[in-house]
Amino acid sequence: MKKDLLKYFIQAQEGRLNLWLPVCFACGIAVYFVLPFEPALWFSCLLFLICSVMTFFAKSVLKLVLFGILFFTAGLMRINVQTWWQEAPFLSKKYKDVHVVGKIESVEMFSNAQRLTLAHLSLDKIPPAEHPAKIRVRVNDKDNDLKAGDVVSVQATLMPPTLPFYVGGYPYSRTAFYNKTGATGYAVGKVQVINRAGHESIIESVRRYLRNCIVSVMPPEQAAIAVALVTGDQGLISDKQRADYTTAGIAHILSVSGFHMGLIAGFVFLLFRLIFLLFPKFSHQHDTKKFCAVMALVATFMYLLISGMAVPAQRAFGMVTLILIGIMCNRRAVSLHSVFWIGFVLLVIRPEILMTASFALSFGAVTALVACHEAFYDRLKAFFDLKPKWVRRIFFPILIVLMINLIAHIATAPIAMYHFHRYANYSVLGNFIITSIFSFLI
Repeated sequence: MKKDLLKYFIQAQEGRLNLWLPVCFACGIAVYFVLPFEPALWFSCLLFLICSVMTFFAKSVLKLVLFGILFFTAGLMRINVQTWWQEAPFLSKKYKDVHVVGKIESVEMFSNAQRLTLAHLSLDKIPPAEHPAKIRVRVNDKDNDLKAGDVVSVQATLMPPTLPFYVGGYPYSRTAFYNKTGATGYAVGKVQVINRAGHESIIESVRRYLRNCIVSVMPPEQAAIAVALVTGDQGLISDKQRADYTTAGIAHILSVSGFHMGLIAGFVFLLFRLIFLLFPKFSHQHDTKKFCAVMALVATFMYLLISGMAVPAQRAFGMVTLILIGIMCNRRAVSLHSVFWIGFVLLVIRPEILMTASFALSFGAVTALVACHEAFYDRLKAFFDLKPKWVRRIFFPILIVLMINLIAHIATAPIAMYHFHRYANYSVLGNFIITSIFSFLI
């Protein structure tokens, strides 16, 4: 009986069985985080090796089941390896007036302060066993033109990474662990620059230049939003602004994601289409859509780098890349296979992001949207094709925008409530108004 049910399930999932492999991989990572103990690295590697051998020699239906188990153990092993690789000392208690010398790895700007991530550290008062690989220090001084690569000296109060403020709250300490950040704190004096960076990476130079240009020519509140949308740095956004966006249910537009990637790709694609129209002979002899897709892909990749490469931006770039490659190859690229395997690649690179709100919200929304697109879009289009032209032009886009907002809201509301312990009452209305305006402008 059980064997018949398994065969029926396999038949029902024909063409989509491979989608379960990334799911099994993610489940292996999730199980690791809910275990009440730390599994030994050798155990997870041995388990993966045993499953690999069993899968190789298995046949028919059993082989398919073992493939799923193999990906599950692969996920467990991958996060176990990541944890072992990222392990670094943490402070056990608070230390005051620590003399810190370190190299700036990154600078985050706030409205009235800066936050420095320092590596290659020299610290007094801290035992060697607790000496962290990196620290994050808040500096209430915006006069210093600090940048990545500078070697600085500062007196600071350091403490262990913050634990969640309440049960189920944001796990600051887990994020710090996987970033090798063993302490956080604040400066109690001026930052002294010991040695200026010889050269800054091109991407960081561009990001800093764009941020400074925006801040210098726009009012503070508008500049904060513009900087977030261009460089991905949300530090300048005030608490009031963030609260207003959250209450309206549109806080997601502050994070560079599919909407912004689609805007860049669509704008560049259209721009080059118009440019090629100025050369009719060339346009008739060549498929200019493919050239436009290449230029849009290059522009989107540059935007990904400038925006800081957050998880939603990486996912969105992956989707846009597949769509543009589909245009180049005359293929339709929007499918659940694209979504699931992009998620798989991201989890292989950084398995710890599975437990973040960013990953869950991003992939929850896009999975629901793509699934509904596959299920309903063709039917809706066929229905409206039978209607008068003015009905198609007016009501079809309105219905699509409404459905997109409603589907994304239903998919992400439980995730948002779990991670943030709040629910935005005006989410559907706010998203409908904002998305409609932006869609019209685009």
